Amino acid sequence: GATKNVKCTSAPIAGTIIFKNATGALQGAANENDAAAYINWPNTGAFWTGGAGDQNWFTPANWSTNAVPDTTTIVYLNHSITTYTPAATPYTVNIASAGAVAKSVIIDKQGGGAITLNLSGTGVLSVKNAFNNYTGNTVTMAAAADTINVGGAWSNSGTFTATNGTVKFNGTSGTNTISSGGSAFYNLQVSGAGATYVLAAAITVNNNLIITDGTLDVTTGNYAIDVKGNWSVSGSGSFNPRIGTVTFSKAGAATQTITGGYFYNFTASNATGSTNGVKQLLSSATFLGSVNLPIGGGTVELQAGSFDHYISGNFTNSNATTAFNKGTGTIYFNGTAAQTIGGSFITTFNNGTISGAGKKTIAFNASI
Repeated sequence: GATKNVKCTSAPIAGTIIFKNATGALQGAANENDAAAYINWPNTGAFWTGGAGDQNWFTPANWSTNAVPDTTTIVYLNHSITTYTPAATPYTVNIASAGAVAKSVIIDKQGGGAITLNLSGTGVLSVKNAFNNYTGNTVTMAAAADTINVGGAWSNSGTFTATNGTVKFNGTSGTNTISSGGSAFYNLQVSGAGATYVLAAAITVNNNLIITDGTLDVTTGNYAIDVKGNWSVSGSGSFNPRIGTVTFSKAGAATQTITGGYFYNFTASNATGSTNGVKQLLSSATFLGSVNLPIGGGTVELQAGSFDHYISGNFTNSNATTAFNKGTGTIYFNGTAAQTIGGSFITTFNNGTISGAGKKTIAFNASI
């Protein structure tokens, strides 16, 4: 294959690695092995100039190349070119319709004015490799149709504000990191057959988390996931829970559905007082660790439905006598280590089966 002049296999201590005024046959992004887009080649790729003055991604005159980026273009939203926008001046780039594409995206204010990438209306941005939003910059998504497709890593140390829309991780190979930087997703979808997306920190999903292809892995960091909408794992998709915790925390009198449940620790909560939050299991679920129904502002109702469920750790109900809706299936307490079935409220099970080598302790009055 082609000769690669520069190879970057891990993140630099901070920011990017910049080669300034590089020349020669092997300069530029075409001659690097840098899937995560940590290497910056000034004056290669497409740099935002804002020359047209309309803040529109799709206007050719806004780019250093005088052409709208395509899938081979590394996009730099920074202050490298100040002909139209002084370095100290903040600016916004708008994507209000489908069709925006790039090889990689790097948003870096370089010590200058803050940069905002704004998706609205039916805005869709598809990035073949990595999406990077560095400190001091903002990415916003506000409409249901707004979508960012990411084939590689997601790195956010700036602000990501998603009041609607979806981030889809659709890479087809390799292991790619999701670094949320503490910013919540609205909808998060993993849909790339053959790719694994690994968490670099805990994440919050303010609406739905859907896995249809590929793998979402909490890694050996066992990073927590907080979901405030529905959960679905289907098709060729998989979730590797390690020994982490998934919390279903939608507040108020609302229902969260859970399909394809395969968890280690599982928590169902509701922070809004005088309401009952329903968590509905729509398929058989496996809990390799513990099931926890904690006390909170309101009650929860974990509905077992007609399915059998498997619990290898503790079951703790500290929420309400109605916190577990027994359904018509069987709960299998099958841990190989000691298990405690307890909490401060009585729980009723439809059928219960005890198996596994671990000692089972019933620490409250249970009804089966």
